[in-house]
Formats: sequence, structure tokens, C-alpha cells
Amino acid sequence: MALARLDLTRPGLRTRLLLTGGALTVLGYGGSWLALYLVPHALTAVGAATNGGPASSAWWSDTVGDLGDDTPAAWLLVAAPHSQTTFSILGSTGLALVVVALCLWATHRLPRLTRLAAPVTSVGMTALTAYVLHILAIRAVGMEESTGPALLSLFIFIAASMLLATAWSRRFRRGPLEHLLHSTTRFADRIT
Repeated sequence: MALARLDLTRPGLRTRLLLTGGALTVLGYGGSWLALYLVPHALTAVGAATNGGPASSAWWSDTVGDLGDDTPAAWLLVAAPHSQTTFSILGSTGLALVVVALCLWATHRLPRLTRLAAPVTSVGMTALTAYVLHILAIRAVGMEESTGPALLSLFIFIAASMLLATAWSRRFRRGPLEHLLHSTTRFADRIT
């Protein structure tokens, strides 16, 4: 959200985002890798806590497995996705900044790409709504227990999100939940 407050057209911002994102990515994932290998018995503790999962990949992959009932202190050294650790947050935030910087660079250098990226931009304008609808669709379809082809489901969600967001953004500036959030914050501004 802080990134959305910046003037993304400012000279040098893309470079600073890229450098900051790269540094955070290295700090998050590289720091986790170093910590897991340098802290004595960290890999063993993480492997034992995940019922013998491959702890050697815990610095970047969720193939390490799910935590059991007892979370060891060594889990704080993991950067696996959804591990909710400092290393994971640093690494994923850094990677997101790198992707944003590269997308800004690409659309700046290739103006035609901006037009082609309109469906993706539309999803970005309705991100909260798209996210909530995605979670509701997972619930409605029962995907949390599904063993079907995950990649096909992902592509269906992506296509549906882009179609709905593009259609919506042609008529409205914000998504429905974004509008509700904006209205609420404007009301709160009047109170203070």
C-alpha cells in the first residue's frame, strides 16, 4: 500500500525499487539459507517439526511440509512461502518490488505493452474485490479439499478475474469493495 502512494513516474524510482527489492530478496531468502545452514541443528529441528520434510529447501520452497503441533524456534529461520516468518516476509516483499520495478520499466520502454497489459491493470484496480471473490470461489467450489488439476483451476481463476475486472473497469474507476473502502476512509477523514 505504501508503494501505491508513490509517484511511480518519478525519475530514478524504478531503479531504487529494483535495488531495494533485490536487496530485500537476498536478505530474506539468502539470510534464511545462511541461518539454516549456520545455526547448529536448525535443519534437523525444522525437518523433525514437519514430520521429516526436506528441510534443505525450507529457505525458498513450501515442499518442506506443514508444521506439526510443536513449532521449534528454528522455524523462525525458514523463508518458505506462507511460513509467516521475518525471512519469508522480507524475501517475498523484495521479490514483489523487483517485479513491480520490472513491470514499470517494461511499460515505460514499450508503450504498446501498456495497452496489452490492460486486463492485468484492471485486476490491479480491483485487487481487493478480486481477492475476496477468489477466496469465495474456492469455498463455493470446494477447492480446499480438491485434488484436481491445480494449474487448470489457477488459469480459470486468472481468466475470470481478468474478464470481470476488465468489464468492470470500463465503466467504473474502482472495484465494488475498493469503492466501499474508499467511502469508509473518506467518512473517517471527516471525523478526525
